[in-house]
Amino acid sequence: MKKNSKKVDILALHGFWGRGSQWKNLLSSFSFWAPDLFTFDSPWGPQRFQNMKDWAKSWNQWVRQEVGVGVELWGYSLGGRLALHAFLLEPELYRSLVLLSAHPGGELDVQARKSWDEKWSQDFLQISWEELFQKWNGQNLFKHDSLPPRFFEGMSREALSQAFLKWSPRNHSFSLEDLKTFRNRIFWVCGGKDFKYKSLYQRLRAQGRVQNLCEVPTCGHRLIQAQPQDFWAAFEVCRLEHCSVK
Repeated sequence: MKKNSKKVDILALHGFWGRGSQWKNLLSSFSFWAPDLFTFDSPWGPQRFQNMKDWAKSWNQWVRQEVGVGVELWGYSLGGRLALHAFLLEPELYRSLVLLSAHPGGELDVQARKSWDEKWSQDFLQISWEELFQKWNGQNLFKHDSLPPRFFEGMSREALSQAFLKWSPRNHSFSLEDLKTFRNRIFWVCGGKDFKYKSLYQRLRAQGRVQNLCEVPTCGHRLIQAQPQDFWAAFEVCRLEHCSVK
């Protein structure tokens, strides 16, 4: 098998209600490929797969055929959950995994999350785009973030709705203990103002499940929108620390 035959440095998966083009903000200096997950014509939408593990099997097959072994995999938020599944399923495919504001599962009230997922799933089928935009971005998780682009045109309501049911962190097919095996190859990045994920990652590190933890002090949850200089200043420190303890 050819190694990274497409000469791509990074494969990147965006978050909920996002687009692959958002990665240009952080990865413009690299050769990267980032698919759209929620457009009508996307082959990677949730409506085409049973669950995250099913998605990851198809993704990894595509990576083997079209990219080859040795690429780095990045994922932001929901895209990070998908990336985790792909990496843990076939870790030999990837050089390393970089997760931005991604929930690893565990520490969830499953029933409460199920109700939350089902309510949002219905909202994305029934409410106007503008009302959805205001409601979604009004959540406490995003209070330290600027608004994202208004991705309305070309977006599949069905795909967005299905993501809550099939790609929720309550549906991870792995356990938190599985993270230990590859902790030296996974980088967890959170915003310094994202207190929910910052505390979650710190607990995982204290439990020995996370090793490489990076905090971008000026950011909230939406790291994909971070100022590149702020992000890379923090992330390069994390990389150097990782290299020094390998």
